[in-house]
Amino acid sequence: RDQPRSRGLGDVYKRQAHLASKGHTVYAGFRSLSDTERIDRLQASVPDGATKIIPVVIDVTKDHTVAAAAAFVSDAVGDAGIVGLVNNAGCNVGPYPLEFVDVNMLSRQLDVNVTGQVRVLQGFMPLIRRGGGRVVFMSSVAGKIATSFNGAYSASKFAIEVSE
Repeated sequence: RDQPRSRGLGDVYKRQAHLASKGHTVYAGFRSLSDTERIDRLQASVPDGATKIIPVVIDVTKDHTVAAAAAFVSDAVGDAGIVGLVNNAGCNVGPYPLEFVDVNMLSRQLDVNVTGQVRVLQGFMPLIRRGGGRVVFMSSVAGKIATSFNGAYSASKFAIEVSE
């Protein structure tokens, strides 16, 4: 639980497949394309004839991968831009009292859950503006209510809460 993984969320995969089945092109971010089995399963979940889901390598903690991902998508969509960006990368250093949280892991968590989200937003904003799109930050109930032994995670989720 303490290392970010390219697992994503099951519901996110279902939503990606749903959007693709409706004819939308979905650029799905993965930290590594080595997870070909998961990518293949995701693409296979889209009915024949629908636009496929296109995997894109992106590590939200690295400026160069965010820039490369934005450039890849920009080249693909051109002047049309994109209509949506879902920021769902996240990790949790674990349910520990802050006294016992490894500071390096906390720093990594904040880089993925907060700074990485901003990095992706800034990298893709020109595409969102061109497409007249929207941005969604995937947070958690932990971003509304902090519970015992969950302070580090709650801090990272509070940071990305956006009011309407």
